[in-house]
Amino acid sequence: MALLGKYLLERILKGEDLYIPRIGRLYIAKFVRKQKKVDFHQTKLQGKTIYHNDDNTNGYSAHFHWEKAKHLLSKTNFTVKTLRVLSRAIAQGMLHEQSYRHYRLLISKSGRA
Repeated sequence: MALLGKYLLERILKGEDLYIPRIGRLYIAKFVRKQKKVDFHQTKLQGKTIYHNDDNTNGYSAHFHWEKAKHLLSKTNFTVKTLRVLSRAIAQGMLHEQSYRHYRLLISKSGRA
């Protein structure tokens, strides 16, 4: 079972969708943050608020996204909570492998990316 999980994780991290029958589709979506994150280490050193610039990923952040199946009865009762290890794997992939180019761009309901 562990090998299957690793195999599926590798495919998802490469930018492929994972379709689970009756549940939906799981994939990694990239997006542009509306509010920048504070770099607390640099803020403490310089004495003023310093923000992360995300130049190495062209300003994108990424997370797992679950596109729920249309026939799932109570969609509001189900959520996806990923392990910290998986979130860290996405971050490492974005920084070192530039895999964010393969991820889907998540567009907000307002129509902006």
